[in-house]
Order: sequence, then structure tokens, then C-alpha cells
Amino acid sequence: MKKNNEEKRENIIIKTSIIGILVNILLVIFKAIVGLLSNSIAIILDAVNNLSDALSSIVTIIATKIADSEPDKKHPLGHGRVEYLSAMIVAGIIFYAGITSLIESIKKIINPEKVEYSKITLLVLLVSIILKLVLGKYVKTKGENFNSPSLVASGSDAISDAILSLSVLISAILYIFTNINIEAYVGVLISIFIIKAGLEIFIDAINEILGKRVDKDIKTKIKKTICEIENVHGAYDLVLHNYGPDKYIGSVHIEIPDSMTAEEIDPLERHITDVVLAKHNVYLSGITIYSMNTRNEEFKKIHSDIMKTVMSNEGVLEFHGFYIEEKNKSIRFDIIIDYSKKNRKEIYEKIYDYIDDNEGRVIIACNAGNLGRIQQTIDAAIKLGRRVAFTGEDMDQIIETATRLNKLQIVDKKSIIKPAEIKKYADNELVILETGRMGEPLKSLGDMAHRRHKYVKIKDGDLVLAVTSPSVSYETTIARIENEIYKAGGVMKMLASDLKISGHANARDLQFLLDIFRPKNLIPIQGEYRDLAMEMDILPEHIFIAKRGETVSLENGDMIPSGVIQAENVMIDGSGVGDIGSVVLRDRKVLSEDGIFIAVITISKTERKIVSKSRVHTRGFVYVKTSRDLMREAGELVNETVDKYLSGKEFDWAEIKGSIRDALGKFLYEQTKRKPVILPVVMEARQPQDLNKRYTKKNHNKK
Repeated sequence: MKKNNEEKRENIIIKTSIIGILVNILLVIFKAIVGLLSNSIAIILDAVNNLSDALSSIVTIIATKIADSEPDKKHPLGHGRVEYLSAMIVAGIIFYAGITSLIESIKKIINPEKVEYSKITLLVLLVSIILKLVLGKYVKTKGENFNSPSLVASGSDAISDAILSLSVLISAILYIFTNINIEAYVGVLISIFIIKAGLEIFIDAINEILGKRVDKDIKTKIKKTICEIENVHGAYDLVLHNYGPDKYIGSVHIEIPDSMTAEEIDPLERHITDVVLAKHNVYLSGITIYSMNTRNEEFKKIHSDIMKTVMSNEGVLEFHGFYIEEKNKSIRFDIIIDYSKKNRKEIYEKIYDYIDDNEGRVIIACNAGNLGRIQQTIDAAIKLGRRVAFTGEDMDQIIETATRLNKLQIVDKKSIIKPAEIKKYADNELVILETGRMGEPLKSLGDMAHRRHKYVKIKDGDLVLAVTSPSVSYETTIARIENEIYKAGGVMKMLASDLKISGHANARDLQFLLDIFRPKNLIPIQGEYRDLAMEMDILPEHIFIAKRGETVSLENGDMIPSGVIQAENVMIDGSGVGDIGSVVLRDRKVLSEDGIFIAVITISKTERKIVSKSRVHTRGFVYVKTSRDLMREAGELVNETVDKYLSGKEFDWAEIKGSIRDALGKFLYEQTKRKPVILPVVMEARQPQDLNKRYTKKNHNKK
């Protein structure tokens, strides 16, 4: 079956490459002829680019044939990596074509020549664009379906060629209608794109040969498959070596009960190898065993305590392979360290240098929950002989609790001063640690800059250092606060601009959390955790991503939707909470932008006529003295609208007002392109006899 799939893949790649060669050669012929006849360097270079694509397809065919050849004595793992070498050759061809094109284009800019375009020229360019788009999409799709980097590269290059050909067509049309010749500059643009495409393909191929990290999804699926096998309680340290597209050889560590014998382990390993090969086309050349304690319940508590201690260290991503040897009184386990995590010492030294280099006060902005960064700040300040003042909300309690739990160590407690004591010390003796309210120091920095802070007012010589990575949503706020700090005389620096730091949990931290608790049901609150949860063997039907207002009930261990409750934004206006809504806010917005227009008219309901013609007023809409004609026409329109309505049989106060509002809204927008709030006021004039009837009826009721 595997051999049949490989043969099918080879045939598809070769067939697709042949199609690409034929199309590109056809385009080369036509473009070369048209380019020479019209003396267009851009079209000639476009033809050269198509020729490089044809050569690339030839290289792809040769490489595919070599890559699918049988393993031999010198290459026991096959020749699959030849496809990456072919991609590098393709990249070299593309790069050479780009450099050559660039040189010729520059020559044309220095020594321009007359260009002659015809209808045939435009037609050829248009057809080539369509052909290259169709070809590029076809080749790229085939490359992705059969995991051929050479085809993917060729397809992407063809799509780019279509875009570049479009630029040539635009330059030709521009020249025909305006006599402006930019085709040499278009040639430079084409050349740059060609060079860029060649470099990208080359870098991708180099990464594959050097050993690029395998896609996380592939590793996750393999681990999941292994863990589904009986007696396997965990799969770790999966290492995959790429020997060509879809050709992986790897090794893995598995965790099994310590009660299993060699007689049981051997068939288990063989079974794992067969299952993974059949399901994922990955050959596991080595399976290492982690023994898991199953005979002593006390060891589980020891395992839990040690895991908590290890995972509390910054940069530790995973803890596994734990085993207690009772006989030797020893413990062994493996940990995984984050490659991207900067050395804590490097961060400490950066904070130390900032404090040491500044002659004035240093104000450290830090999240209250980032105890690691707080520890580094305290250590650096004490070493430099400075006093540390905590000015954040409830910071004293946080420091006290963290110290009591051994999460913070303060070697010289005399260096810690109260905020009220800041004035007692010189500026070069102080480090102020601001954590703000709810762990967010940014607002407090703004208060310091505006001299509203209870203890600290930023002044000349102050250095404000943010030592944790702020949220992306705070970028605008940070920029504004930084400006305010500079206006106050201080200087603001971001530690994240020099080092890659963060005090927030990453995806692996969350993955580890789910691994510990192993929940049956999961309700993500913020962010996209669906994929992470599924990696941890949580079935999709047990993951409920609720929208705002949706409720969930837990019945018999299963989560089910249980309706919707009102969960809208709560508006605060002055001293009231929830006393305004979205409609009120919308009206206020309109009033602030376009003003208000009021129309007042008096009618007689019984006689169905206008008693007093309309009077119109406005505020914040137009200047009345310069818009008398507009106001007069608006008043006449109100009269006409009411007259028309009263001539009918129906009568409804809301309908009259609606008619006035619609007519005025349309009229005012046509005249001013603005939409003010329109307030129609319709009053009723009662006849004396009507009033007498009401009075008589009222007195009769009293009797």
C-alpha cells in the first residue's frame, strides 16, 4: 500500500511538472516575440522569468525520480532529502533570473528606449496572466496535497508571476493612454519580487535540511495514538527526523507500570511501532521506557510535591519520567526547558544596569503577580545600596505573604521603606516599585505624571522602567502615558524592548495545568483554547465555548446549554448605574455631531385642519441667520406633510409625528448631508364647546 502511494505521488508530481513546463515554454515563446517587437524590457524579463519556471519544473521531475528511488547501501534511509536540494536549485535559478533582470532593468532606466505596444501585446499579457493564475493555483494545490515542496514553490512562484505580469500590463496601458514610460521601473519591481521569491524558497529548503522543528500537530497526534494503547500512561520526548516529505523516523519515551515484565514490554513496543507506522507513516526506531510507581500510594504524594516545586521555576515546561527507587533511596525525573526563555540572570543584569546607570530615582512598573520580576528588582536595588519603597495597592500584604511562603527572599529587610518615608532619602538612594491597583501599574504611572499620586510625583531625573510585557491592547495607553512622563521631566524605558519577557502564562503553561487536573468538561473564558483542550484528550462535545449571556448546566456529569440571560453593558451616568441605554448613547452621539431640529405645529383634530402653521427651531445643526431659506422651506414642508395626512381618513398622533420626522429627515439630508435629531411637536387646539363638554361631564361625575 505504501509503495503504491509513493508511486502515485511520483506520477502526480511528474505530470504536474510537465504541464507547468509546457505552459511556461508556450508563454516564453509568445512573450519573447512580443517583447522583441515592442522593444519592451519588462515583457522580455517576464519571458525570462517564465523560462526559469520551466527549468524549475524540469529540476523538480529529476529530483522526484531520484527521491523515490530505493534505499541503497550508502543511503539506507532513502533519498527523500533530494527534494529539498532540488528546491534549493530551483531557488538558485529563480534568484539568478532575478539578478539578471534587475541589471537589465537598471540599464534601461539609464538608457531608455522607445516602446511600441499593440493590441496583440495587451492580449498576450492578459492571456499570460490568466494562464499563470490557473497554473499557479493548480500546481500549488497538487504540491500541498502530495507534500511536494518543489511543487509548492513552483505554484507560489507562478502566482507571483501573474501579479508581476499584471504590473507589466498596467504599465503598457498607462503608456498607451498617457505616453508615460515606466516599464523599466516595472522591470526593477519584477526583479525584486523574483529575488525575494528565490531567497524564501532557499531559506525554507535550508531549514528542512538543517532539521526544522516538526509541526506540533503531527507530534500531538502521534502521542495521542500511543497513549490510547493499553498499559501506556504517557508519551514524552518524541523526536522526529525528516528524511524527505512525509518520511519521518523517530524515537519516543513511554510511561508504563513498574509491574510489567520484559516478556510483556517487548510485544508492546512492537505493537506501538506497527500502529504508529500504519496510522501516521512514521517509523519509531527507538522506544525508551519510563517506569511508573504503582505499588506504593505514598509515592504519589511525593510525586505531586516534587512536581509543584520543579514547575514553580521559570522556564520549566514539562515534568515527566518520575520514579522512586526505594532500594537505593533515589528519585529520577526529566524536565523540559523552554528554548525561548531568556536566562533569568540576563533579565536581572538588565534591571541592575538600568538602576546603576541612573543618577536619580528609579520607578519600577511591575505586575503584582510577577513575583520573579519583583525578586530581581529587590535584589538589584539592595546590591546597589538603594532603598525600596512599595507604592502599589495592598503591596505590603503581597510581599509579606510571598515572603512567608518562601516565594520571595529579602536579604536586607532594612532596605525596605514605607512610601511615606520616600522624602527622607536622596533621589539616588531610591527605587520605587509601583504595582498599581489590581496588579496593573499603568494607570498609577499616569497619576504620577499628572502629580495626582499620593506618594510620588514624576520630576526631572526620574527613570520609569516597565519590567513586564504589557498587553497588546495597552499599546495606545502606554504611548500616551510615556508622553505624559516625558512632559513631567522623566524618561520611560521598556524592558521588553531589549529582552523577550513576559509574566503571563503561555500555551504550554495552560497545557500543563490541564494535564494536572485532567478535567472532563472545559469552558474557555478568554482566548482560543479549543485546540489545546483537544490535545489533552478532552472530547469536542465536552468543550463548551459560551457566548455572552449563555448559561450552562451540569447534569449527570455532562454540560448542556440551559438558556440565555441578559448580559449587556451596564452604563454609568453621573451618580446612576444602568440608568441609560444604547439608544440614549446613540442619541447623544447624534446630538453631539449633527445637533437637533425641532418642528412645532398646532392642529384641530375635530376639524382636521392646521390651526397654527409650523415653527421650526434648531440647536447645533445650522446657523439660523445664514440658513433662513432652509428653515422656511423646512417649515413649509412640515405644513404640507400635515395637510396631506389630515386629508385622509385615519388619525394617529404617532403617525403624524412619524410622517414629519421622515419628510424632514430626507429633506435635511439632501440639503446638508447631515442627520440631526428631529423632534416633531404636534399640539391640539380644542374648541370652546369641547372644553364645555368636558367641564360639564366632570361636574356631573362629581354629583
